[in-house]
Amino acid sequence: MLVACAAIAARYPMKIGTAITVPYLRNPIDLAGGFATLSELTDGREVSLGLGAGEAMILGKHVRRWKPTSFVGETVRILKQLFAGQEVQTAEFPTLASYFHLQAESYKLRFPVQAPIRIYYGRGQTIGDRMLREVLTTCDGRPEGPRVGQEGSCGWPP
Repeated sequence: MLVACAAIAARYPMKIGTAITVPYLRNPIDLAGGFATLSELTDGREVSLGLGAGEAMILGKHVRRWKPTSFVGETVRILKQLFAGQEVQTAEFPTLASYFHLQAESYKLRFPVQAPIRIYYGRGQTIGDRMLREVLTTCDGRPEGPRVGQEGSCGWPP
């Protein structure tokens, strides 16, 4: 998916981003590297990263939604720190470190991000109070526009 985004970004002057990326399916260090690479092809234009905890119909029976509030919060924080050029300490992200078996003491991107990367929380997901607080304090927003199957639009905050 990132390769297709990169090809489009290099050719057409438009904003680019993903729909919803489920953090259980991709290591956050790898995810940060992919988006940092994509930022090099956008001539400084914003890159949007949609993020969501994943629903059972997406994750299926093969992926367990383990500690979704901590998982999403830690994912957003680690991505923002990496995008800002900071070194992240694995101990600060115990949920991700355990789930992905992160072995190094710290991680840092090898090159600077070339465009703003904004993180938006998934639009179609129903979230509880804990997740809502986490999303409000860590994410850059929620996508504008109607939810799937609903008329009208809801802005940020919900």
